[in-house]
Amino acid sequence: VDQQLISIRLAPSVDAGTPGALGTREIINRMQMLLDSVQVLSTHGVQIDILLNPTLDRNDWKPVERPSLSQLIYHGANDTVYNGIRVFSFKAEGDTGTSNRVAREKIQPLVNIDTLGNSILGGDGVYPDGPDVMTIVARLIEDPSTVSNSNPFNISGKISWSESQA
Repeated sequence: VDQQLISIRLAPSVDAGTPGALGTREIINRMQMLLDSVQVLSTHGVQIDILLNPTLDRNDWKPVERPSLSQLIYHGANDTVYNGIRVFSFKAEGDTGTSNRVAREKIQPLVNIDTLGNSILGGDGVYPDGPDVMTIVARLIEDPSTVSNSNPFNISGKISWSESQA
């Protein structure tokens, strides 16, 4: 079973340092997102897939803290991601044992993987009808019977990036 963790994108438009949907701000966002790393905390072994431009079933983008001109979605257990291009995959090891596993950290550098931008015409959708979207998806690679009430599967993810003028 896939678990979507987080999605990021440039805000479709900006003005006065404030990001927003296309039409709520005056300028199409022409910045670039330079990916740095993904950090995963997991109690069980997982495969992490980084998807470019998937279709999301939920599009409630929230602004990232200032001065960023990007947006993100923290996904829940019932969110679904369709299609997209897998641009990178890696494995993250979890703890071992039959109860009370502790989450282990894996930091994966993403330098030179991809640069996210916006489409030429802009939009609120996914490229080519808006900015590139990057989604982090986890898949349990252990035997599912290792997950139980006394040994729950817990995972969280974080993406680091920098922004630059295009």
